[in-house]
Amino acid sequence: GFSEIKNLGQLQSIGGDANLCFSEIRNLGQLQSIGGDANLSFSEIRNLGQLQSIGGDADFMYSKISIDDINKLEIGGEIKR
Repeated sequence: GFSEIKNLGQLQSIGGDANLCFSEIRNLGQLQSIGGDANLSFSEIRNLGQLQSIGGDADFMYSKISIDDINKLEIGGEIKR
């Protein structure tokens, strides 16, 4: 089944991939970096919080994240929107 996590708490960094597809999380809070790929497609995330960088590919398909917020990120790989 899908995760029931609602927030990332004090988490500031994810060293590898972050798969938040279909996640109930709405805000990335204090998360500043994702070292690998980030899958935020079909998620309820509306606010990238303090996120500054994604080291790999970033999938925002069918997400509620604005293009302006996406454009502020440093993304190492390809972007799917």
